[in-house]
Amino acid sequence: MKTIRARLPWLCALLAVLALVALAVAPAFAAEEAKKGASEVVFIAQILALMIVGRLLGEAMLRMGQPAVMGQLIAGLLLGPSLFGLVLPDLQHALFPNNPEQKAMIDAISQFGILLLLLLTGMETDLKLVRQTGRAAVFASLMGILIPFASGVALGEMLPEAMLPDPSKRLITSLFSAPHCRSLRSKSWR
Repeated sequence: MKTIRARLPWLCALLAVLALVALAVAPAFAAEEAKKGASEVVFIAQILALMIVGRLLGEAMLRMGQPAVMGQLIAGLLLGPSLFGLVLPDLQHALFPNNPEQKAMIDAISQFGILLLLLLTGMETDLKLVRQTGRAAVFASLMGILIPFASGVALGEMLPEAMLPDPSKRLITSLFSAPHCRSLRSKSWR
């Protein structure tokens, strides 16, 4: 067991070097393969980049006392067009080309990853805790929906006719404004 732990930093360093090589080689293949369609080389480079950066940030978050999934989600944000595309746009476009076939491949894997994350979350759910707090959670959830909905309907019914798009359809305006009151309430908490 100690030998595995002693070699773990070297293994991580080797994986990081392999990822950097893959990231360096991917743009050359991506330019040529973008003309043909989807590229498996670029797809593997995408997966490697996402896995390595996600793992590194996940480990960093664990060391800070945060869940690893937080670092993995941050890794996805960092590798996206908002930061990676801003700092190194050519490399970001080479690694994540604007190709429908390439996007479909990474989207399929991302959907599968979301499915696995939900499965893992469900498996880690403490059913005893759910039974203990179930009534309070259901009540809070229902009230979080019913109170804003009722407020929206009441607001729609009390609006002056001059503010209604069609005064003969007051009920439709009231029902339309109800979900908007809920979204306004949730935005005010941010």
